Amino acid sequence: VSEKSLLVSVGGEVVDSLPVVEGNYPFDKLPELLVKALSMSGDKEKSVVSVKDKVPFKHVVAVMDLCRSSGFSGVGLASAPTEELQ
Repeated sequence: VSEKSLLVSVGGEVVDSLPVVEGNYPFDKLPELLVKALSMSGDKEKSVVSVKDKVPFKHVVAVMDLCRSSGFSGVGLASAPTEELQ
């Protein structure tokens, strides 16, 4: 999760990225990507939400909630590396 996009990856491979437009996060489109990532994942219970520093916490919580409602039972939180999520 960054100020510019919502990026979904599995095992380091990018599934897709959704751009943030004028500060509006595309939460309505994220569940479809999360279900796709879940089907590609070898560990169907765990996900990690990597977050850039300037993302409002309410958006982080929204993404974590969408992960759970899309089928991930374990949802972790991490700081995104500088080069990730540009």
